[in-house]
Amino acid sequence: MRHGRAGDAPVDEERALTEAGREGVVKVARRLASLGVTGAAVHCSPYRRTTETAAIVSQETVSGAVLPDPRLASGATVDLLIRVLESHARSPLVVLVGHMPDLGVLAGWLAWGTRSRVIEMPVGAAVQFTVESLHPEAKAVMDWMITPQDL
Repeated sequence: MRHGRAGDAPVDEERALTEAGREGVVKVARRLASLGVTGAAVHCSPYRRTTETAAIVSQETVSGAVLPDPRLASGATVDLLIRVLESHARSPLVVLVGHMPDLGVLAGWLAWGTRSRVIEMPVGAAVQFTVESLHPEAKAVMDWMITPQDL
């Protein structure tokens, strides 16, 4: 999931969700819960806007604690994000909250096996993949994408 719409701050890491951003994330999180995304581990970038997004998702989906992971910070490479996925391979359901273009590149790699095709994820968007394997190539199916604008 990409973090919700954020405002400005002197330091990028400190940008907080706007009221519209919170509302959009709540809508998406409630839809996630209706689709069965509940009880998941919620990992996020340590940036304020992602921890706020993750907290809303965790609350609305009756999930566990929010777990900030510096590997999900803005600028993460697809190789690093693949390692994040690998570290949760035994979990049946994991929610990652991060940034664009990082998540879009990862989603493109999962969907098409290439780093050159990016799935554009608007702020507050969530996408679900069913992942069969990550190596030697990605074998995954994109199940759905939800954006606040769709709800």
